[in-house]
Amino acid sequence: SIYISYWFSFFQKIIERNAPQTAQKNINLEILSNLQIMLPPLELQEEFAAYVENCEAIKSSARAKREELLAERAALVTKYFR
Repeated sequence: SIYISYWFSFFQKIIERNAPQTAQKNINLEILSNLQIMLPPLELQEEFAAYVENCEAIKSSARAKREELLAERAALVTKYFR
């Protein structure tokens, strides 16, 4: 499901890029008929999903560390400058 959700996200960007430039994006049959669905073997999909999960874990850890550092900085500013 991770592979498919990322593929649909990619698919959506392609559609938006190729849709006519109007106030509201329209998808026509020509745009859809030119898109090709890439479905690699399940093993590669699972490898991709594991890679994405690892990236998401790293991003989550970095966000948590950033929040920790911001709180630490705020505490130090309060301690030394107020």
